[in-house]
Amino acid sequence: LFTIPALLLLHTPTTSICTTFSTHTKPFSGDLHIAQLAWNSLKFSEIFFPPIPLKIAVFSRKWPIGSIISQGVWSNIKRRTKVNSSTWFTVYSESVGSNIYQDLTPAFNRSLQGVIPIVLNEIRFFKYYAHHVATSDSCGEKLRDVYQIPSKRVHVIVNGVDHHKFRGEDSNFGHEFRFKIGVLKNANIVLGVAGRLVKDKGHPILHEAFSNLMASHPHVYLVLAGSGPCNKGTGIRANAIDIFVNLTLRPQGLDLTLMEAMMSGTPVMASRFPSIKGTIFVDEEFGFMFSPNVESLTEALELAVAEGAKRLVQRGKACRDYVASMFTARKMALAYERFFLCIKIATFCTYP
Repeated sequence: LFTIPALLLLHTPTTSICTTFSTHTKPFSGDLHIAQLAWNSLKFSEIFFPPIPLKIAVFSRKWPIGSIISQGVWSNIKRRTKVNSSTWFTVYSESVGSNIYQDLTPAFNRSLQGVIPIVLNEIRFFKYYAHHVATSDSCGEKLRDVYQIPSKRVHVIVNGVDHHKFRGEDSNFGHEFRFKIGVLKNANIVLGVAGRLVKDKGHPILHEAFSNLMASHPHVYLVLAGSGPCNKGTGIRANAIDIFVNLTLRPQGLDLTLMEAMMSGTPVMASRFPSIKGTIFVDEEFGFMFSPNVESLTEALELAVAEGAKRLVQRGKACRDYVASMFTARKMALAYERFFLCIKIATFCTYP
């Protein structure tokens, strides 16, 4: 259940590319400092009695990003802690691409003029952290290649989702939910979108692309769930839709809603951002990718409708298998436990 407050239903007036999914990951053994793959792909055993107590102080900033910890605050942190690491959901250089997409959209008309100085400030400051944990492969690459952080100080641990909560539900619940919100039984495909109802989530592009789809495909529904003036306290069930559409123009790392949908056994349609493409969308079997513009999204929608609901179910099973093997909350917790032990005791840096 995506717990988003409001629900809006759009429907038509009356009525692929496939690759073999592979669960293989690159084998790794040796010093974890030099591992450039996500630690989630490694198999760590749960340590019930850690050899030493770990004292962890957490400093966090709320969204949006774009400002960094001041030198004064950094000096304070450095005096009080012996080992310093930082986890980056995204870095500002990743937002340059999404800012370009936004500038190309008439609804925004922003300027990139103020972005580059922020990136330069981050590059100058990030070197003071002893370790960096990136939550996506593309963020890790940015830290190594653009921010010039030595590879041994950059590690990738992807955020995890609760596999008990997003385990997929009985299809009967999905049918009941469809009936409740007014989706007719003759619906061929039900598309689902969850997110804040704001323009940087790409809803204007989605509206235009879906309007194009309506002209030739009857019996296709689009369910939008998001916070806004039409707040009715409703959510959207992943098993009530055939494919989850994640269209965003905002700078971000990895959107957890993608992993939640995939964990629920729902295929996805997502913006072609490096963080999504490099970490989540590693196999075409998982769904469809598109550039965040009307023409590309319309093409992706057409492909999904042409495949039909039964084919999308097959894609959804591949999604769940992959996410369950990589991005559970438990795997994330075990990876972080090993990471903290590694920076404290050298023997824990050897894998396996």
